[in-house]
Amino acid sequence: MLPEKFYCEVRNGDFWVSSMQLPKWMIYQFLPEGTRVQLINNQFVMSPSPSVKHQDLLGIIFLKMKQWVNKEQLGKVLMAPLDVHFAEKEVYQTDIIFIANKNSGIIFENAIYGAPDLVIELLSPSNASFDLNQKKDIYEEKKVKEYWTVDVATKEVIGFELTSKGFKQLPAVNGIISSKLIGKTFKF
Repeated sequence: MLPEKFYCEVRNGDFWVSSMQLPKWMIYQFLPEGTRVQLINNQFVMSPSPSVKHQDLLGIIFLKMKQWVNKEQLGKVLMAPLDVHFAEKEVYQTDIIFIANKNSGIIFENAIYGAPDLVIELLSPSNASFDLNQKKDIYEEKKVKEYWTVDVATKEVIGFELTSKGFKQLPAVNGIISSKLIGKTFKF
């Protein structure tokens, strides 16, 4: 609870209200809607606006996947910007997610609270390192069943399927996502 009168300041990169340090997950909740920031390993990570090529490819993949999932009534396909809360210190804006009907309980009006069944990240120079390392590790830990990365420049796709031993990397392909989970191959 905040005092009736309070002041905000930054000390060594942390936010303080009056004499109380606020956790970053709490600060994240008060950022303006549409702020291009993610909370990765309890650190704010800002990204520039995506390129036209990124957005074009995102739209193509999203539409194909959404049409199929809706036709087959498999669940819900959503795309960024949308907060996906994996843990208090891990709040991502994933490019595309799929949530199966049986897991729809993680969908709330303002965000997703829990691991989607499938995640797709489009790799750009500003985000590739996070997507292929820290975020991939959290997706594996939180049991995302399929994780797909798409290089925006080359359309190279690398997939990961969750097994009992963790993620199994699939062979790289170009312009194709073959999802066993959704039961469809998407070409772009």
